[in-house]
Formats: sequence, C-alpha cells, structure tokens
Amino acid sequence: MGLLDKLFPNYNNTAPLQHSPFPTDWVSGASFMVRSETFKHLGGFDPFFFLYFEEVDLFLRAKRAGYRTLFCPASVVFHESGASTGINKKNTQEIKPRPDYWFESRRYFYLQRFGRVYFLAVDAAFLLGQCLYRIKTMMTGKPANEPPKLISTIFRFSGLFERTPGQ
Repeated sequence: MGLLDKLFPNYNNTAPLQHSPFPTDWVSGASFMVRSETFKHLGGFDPFFFLYFEEVDLFLRAKRAGYRTLFCPASVVFHESGASTGINKKNTQEIKPRPDYWFESRRYFYLQRFGRVYFLAVDAAFLLGQCLYRIKTMMTGKPANEPPKLISTIFRFSGLFERTPGQ
C-alpha cells in the first residue's frame, strides 16, 4: 500500500491493527459464526453458490438487512487452504488455475447484488490492476505470481456476455 500512502497522504489506506472486535464488511467463510435466527432470517446461503462468494453474499445481505459483522482479532482459526479444491496448496510451487465455478460465483454475485454496469466497472478495475501488476513485474524482473489464464477467464466470465451457469 506504499504507493497509495504516497499518492493520498491525507487518507488512511491501510486498516490499523486492532486488538478488540471491530466492524467489517465480511469475514472468511472458513471462520465465522452467526446466530441461527439471523441465518434463517436472511434465508441462509443462496443455493446457486457451490463454493466461493457464498459468505460474501450472505454478509452483504446481512448488512443490507441492518445487521453488523464484527471481526474478532483474538480468535484463532486453522484453515487448510485449498483442501476442498486442491488449488494453491502450500506444498507445491505450481499455481493452478482457478476453477470455472469460482468465476461463475463471482459473476453471479456481482450481477445479482450490484447489476451489470457495476460488474463491468469491477472487471475494468481488475484488468487495469493486472496491467499495472504485469508492468511492475517486468520492471522489477520478478515473476508474475498469479494463476494461469486469469485474465482470459475473467474476460470470458465478464458482464460483457450473456451466460447461463455451466456455460
């Protein structure tokens, strides 16, 4: 965030470390608790989601319904990243492509909750960020550390095209 700190010195670009619970927009699906009555009131998880974005969607619906989400820094959670999907496990150097259902979930989330124009803006911001990242890696000589075919798959699942799930 160093570049943002320099560009916007009058703004706090990095969340300060806190020791007591504090409000946040969402927390990882691997580490949250919710009251059963709240979960029922929200209608539970949207059944469209297979894996990925289901907790982001739930927390956005909770916020819109007037609930708040707190992050508790004192909590300790062990989560084996990639255990469900086999992608990006720590014992391998290979970075595998994200599965299509990650992109389908992402697409569904943005289209359902924010609409096509917003989703197109999100994709444009993502692609701009990727271009800047690639320029930086070329200038520094560092390898790009990203899944294969990320940009082409983002484009394939963008808001530019009509799709049905699984297509």
